[in-house]
Order: sequence, then structure tokens, then C-alpha cells
Amino acid sequence: MTEPAGAPRRASGLAKAGIVALLLVLAGSLALLSRIHGQGGSNILVVTLVNINLILVVLVGLVLSRNLLKWVFEEGRLSSLRTRLVAAFLGFSLIPTALMFVVASGLLTDSVNGWFSPQIEGAMQGAVEVARERYREMHERVGADAAILAAMAERRGPSPDRAALSEWLERQRGAWGLSGLAVMYGPARDRVVAAGTVGTPPPPPDGTETVAVAGGELVRAGVPLGDWGYLVAERTIPAAAIATLRQITADYENFSQLAAYKEPIKKGYRLSFLLIALVILFSASWFGFYIARGITTPVLNLVAGTREVAAGNLAVQLRPASRDEVGELVDGFNTMTAQLARNKDELTHANRSLTASNRELEERRAYMEAILVNADTGVIALDPAGRVSLFNRAAANILSLDPERVKGRGFAEAFADPELAPVAGLIGPLHAGERDREQELHLVRHGRPRTLQVHARRVLGPDGANLGQVLVFSDMTELIRVQKEAAWREVAQRLAHEIKNPLTPIQLSVQRLKRRYSRDGQPLPDVVEETANTILEEVGGLKRLVDEFSQFARMPEVNLATDDIWGLVGEVAGLYRQAYPGVAIRVDAGPVGQLAIDKKQMRRVFTNLFENAIQVMGGRGEVRVTGRVVPDGRAEIRVADTGPGVAEGEESRVFQPYFSRREGGTGLGLAIVSRIMEEHHGRIHVERGDPAGAVFVLSFPAT
Repeated sequence: MTEPAGAPRRASGLAKAGIVALLLVLAGSLALLSRIHGQGGSNILVVTLVNINLILVVLVGLVLSRNLLKWVFEEGRLSSLRTRLVAAFLGFSLIPTALMFVVASGLLTDSVNGWFSPQIEGAMQGAVEVARERYREMHERVGADAAILAAMAERRGPSPDRAALSEWLERQRGAWGLSGLAVMYGPARDRVVAAGTVGTPPPPPDGTETVAVAGGELVRAGVPLGDWGYLVAERTIPAAAIATLRQITADYENFSQLAAYKEPIKKGYRLSFLLIALVILFSASWFGFYIARGITTPVLNLVAGTREVAAGNLAVQLRPASRDEVGELVDGFNTMTAQLARNKDELTHANRSLTASNRELEERRAYMEAILVNADTGVIALDPAGRVSLFNRAAANILSLDPERVKGRGFAEAFADPELAPVAGLIGPLHAGERDREQELHLVRHGRPRTLQVHARRVLGPDGANLGQVLVFSDMTELIRVQKEAAWREVAQRLAHEIKNPLTPIQLSVQRLKRRYSRDGQPLPDVVEETANTILEEVGGLKRLVDEFSQFARMPEVNLATDDIWGLVGEVAGLYRQAYPGVAIRVDAGPVGQLAIDKKQMRRVFTNLFENAIQVMGGRGEVRVTGRVVPDGRAEIRVADTGPGVAEGEESRVFQPYFSRREGGTGLGLAIVSRIMEEHHGRIHVERGDPAGAVFVLSFPAT
């Protein structure tokens, strides 16, 4: 509920005044105490803290007295209610506040007494004396060490051997822990330095001096060596030790200064606690007045409720204070707000139902669109005007088109490429009115033939209106290739079985005939000899063909192991370099290293590729093998030759069984290569060389 306009302003002003006063007290006290503790304190700071706290105590006391006087002398019907509320708040806060003040003051007194106890003062004074004594000892020790070393040097006497004297000084410097040691002797006072740099000018004989240096303080002592010279010793006092001594001395001085202000500090803290206690009491009285003003008459409640309804809160229900006309007015107001709330709930429920239905429809649409976009089957949808409205990812991959450049265009424009003319020809009759079509299309995209199974349908609404057309097509190229390969393997297996059986008796019979005549010493007629040799040669060729049939039909199981692919390529290349000196075989090992391969099967791959390249080049030319790693992590090995290359449109047919443009070729070599690459979870394709030749690209999965 709300209050009259003047009351909130007065309450807000008092609240702000109390909050600002509390913040000022805390901030001022903390700042001054921080300065006292950090800088050693001063009379000005302590007196300032006490005066500020005293002024604030007086101000808060005046404000509290004003509230109490207003509470006592205020008139009106609600004065008794306000009296009870204010008395309750003051009663609840007075006892804990007084207890807090007493306990905090006692704890503070004990703490301050502990800070400045004689034990702590004695410990700090002792630390200062120990540090000073240590400093004096370090100074005196240099003179004592110099006197001992001078006596040792006098016993040695002046030595003409400067190297020996320098070595002796070096040993003594290290043994005595000096930073510099020198002997001054001779008319020119030549200097022999053991280590470090002895400062110049040297200290006077039989004297000690202290010099400030970058690393601390340098203590220097000179001791006469009879009448022939004197010895100089130096030792550095680290800067850290000097800084520690100074810090201990400064801390002791700060402690002594603070100890003189022990009683003023106690008074300042007590005033701070008293100020906090008065602020708590002031806050309690102010809060009591604020709550009392919040409990107003039914009329004020009605005004506040009306404002709530105007603000959109229809759940407002006022408690009737009486059964008179004002009570009836309150009941009517409650009935009105309840009816408005029910109407709002019904509208909200209807709106939520509609929103849920729309969300469900949107989710279904998004789900169906996600299925269509990610399906392996190509889907193309056209609106009634023939413009492409849906072109999923599979359709883009199969037709090699960019979906963003196709969507929104008419089908004639979208499929204007001559290679896509069959697709446009299938859509045209549907757009003209034909209902359904199912057809197998043969396309060539970028030199690669594709076979598509297409289902086209015209979409009609419930009223028979044309909603567009939908084409669903699957790429059957790989399935047809696999089926053909399986059929060829079956044929090869049967041919190998049927041909191999009679070959062995034929070969043995001809060989026995030749041995018989050779044993009897009778020469064979030339015609018979030539015929027998031809039979044996053709039988050998048929056996090799049968072996290729068998290998293609029953490929051995692949045993993959990590191996060096370039070592294998080098072995095969070396064999062909010896057999075909007219062919230059170059192997450029790229970043491709260890691969998961079956070494025996992969040897057959490169053997077939080299054999095929050398045959098409006629035994002369160049074969280059290179490798690289493509961005998606796959490894590629490229075998390029300088032969006639592959005719346009035959890039995929070269890997089909029994396809060969070479006279006498079986067409199984590249088919076996393709089969082995499939077993290695890789693939192979052929590209046209630049400027001529063919490039066979072997792609291996990432390792």
C-alpha cells in the first residue's frame, strides 16, 4: 500500500540523512585510524578524530531527540499505534545496542593495553639493540681481521714476486670472507689486488672508514706493515641488512610515538562506538515511524489499490476495515479486481496456448528442415512460381552447386548449366501440370559421371491448389560401382576356376612332347617347334591372367601396421629404375611420414601404378612421386607421369575392371589398386597433368 505524497518524501529524507551520516562516520574513522597506525600518529590526527566523532555524536543525538519529541507530542487517531510501534522498535534495539557498546569498549581497552604492553615494548627495544650491536660488530670485525692479516703479511716481509703475493692475498681474501684485500708498498705504493676492486684513494694507514656503495656499505680498514707499506682490507655490508636495521629502528620509534597517545586513541574508539549505537537507535526510531505511517486508513488503502490496478497489478485485494459504506466500497473494489484478474488469467492462458502451439509448429518445422538439410538424399523444393525454396546440403554436394546462389531463383536459371539440363528437363513438365515422375538421370559434373535416381512430385493443397514441386534424388553412382565390382569379382572367380583347370594339362603335354623328342635326339620340325613355343607362351600369359583374376576376386585380408611409406616407395622405384633406364623416376618425400598400411598390399599398389605409367609412356619419360598433408589432416601421395593422360569423361572408368585403352592390357591393375585403397580406408582418383600426362592421387586417412 502507498502513503500520502508528503510522508514518503519526509521518510526518504530522514533515511538518506541517516545513511550518509553512517557512511561519513565509518569513512572518517577508518581513514584517520589508518593514518595513525601507518604514520605513527600525531596530536593533530588524534584530536581531529575525537572532535569529529564528538560532533557526529551531538548531531545524531539531536536528530534522535527530535524524533522522540515528535513521538511524544504528535496528535491524531494513529498516535497510539505509532507509539506502540516506535516503543517496540526502540525496546528491541536498545538492549543489544547497549550490550554491544559495553562489550566492544571492554574488548577495545584490552586490545589497546595489549598493543602497548611492557613485554612488547621490551621486545622491540631489544630487537633494536641487537641490530645495532650486530652493525657495530660488522664494522669492528673488519679492523680486527685487517690487523691479523697485517701481522701475517709482516712475517712474510716484502716479496719481490708479485704473482706469489697476489696468490697469497687471494687465498686469504676467500678464507676471511673479504670483498677486497690489497698491500700497498714500494716508493710508488704499487697495489696488488687479490679480488674485487679496492677503492681509491685507499684509507689512511691505521684507520677505518665507511663508504656508501650501490650494494650497501663498504667498511675499509688500513694497517701499517712496518716501514715498507700497509695492508688494506674491505668488507661489504649488504643493503638488505642495513635496510632491516633501519626498519627495526623506525618501527620502534613509531611504537614509542603511538604509546604516548594510548588514552586519546581509546577515547576516540569509544566515541566511535557511541556514535554507532546512537545511529542504531536513530534507525530503529525512524523505522518505527516509517512502519506506522505505512498502516493507514481503508481510504488510503483504496487509493493505493487503485494505483496498483492502474499499474497493471490486478491481484490487489483490500481487507475491509468496517461494515459501513466504506466497507461496501472496499468489497466492490475487491470484486472488480477479482473479475479483472480472472479475465486476465483466461487471456494469459489462451495466449500461452497459442504461443505453445506456434512454438510446437516452429519446432516441427525446424526439425523437418534439419532432417532435410542433413539427409544424405538430395531434396529440392520449388514454390508455385518455380523458384527454388529448399536446396539441402546433399543436393548441393551431388549437383556441385552453392545453395545460397540457387535459392530464390527460377529453376531454369538455377539449372542453366548444360551439364544440369536433365534436371531442368525433369522439372519443366511438373511445372506445366504433370503430377509425378520417376526417372534415372545420368550426369557428368566436372568430368565425373553420376547416376541419380530421381522422384519428382507435384504438391497439392487440400483444396487442390498447387503448392509447388519437390524433387528427391539419390546418388546411385557408388552403389552401382560396388555392384559392378562385386559382379566382376564373381565373374573373375569363375573364369579363373574354369580356365586354370585345363591350362596345366596343356602345358605339361607340350613340355612332355618336347622332352620326348629331345631325349631321342630327333629335332622337331620348325613348324612343330614354333607351335609348341607359342602354346607354352600363351599358356603362361593365360596363367598370369588367371592369377590376376584370382587376386582381384579374392583379395587377401589387410593387416594394417604403422610403417614408413617413403621407404616402400623407394624400394619399388629402385627396381623400376634398374629395369627401365629410359624412365626417370623421382621421389620427393614430403611431410607424410608413418602411415597405417599393409606393406605387401601397398607394394602392389605402387608396382601397378609404376607399371601402368611406364607402359603408357612406352618405356620413356618421367614419373614423379610427391606427398603432402591436406588441411583436413589426410595424407596425399601423388604419382604423376608424362604419358598421354586420361581422356575426358574416363576419369572414373579407369578404375573399373577390364577397362583399358592399352593394347594387351587386362584392365585389372588399377581396379586392384582401387580395391586395396578401399581396404586401407582411403581412396584414389585421377587428374589431368599439367601440361600433359596423368596424376593418380592416393588419399590416406589422418593418423
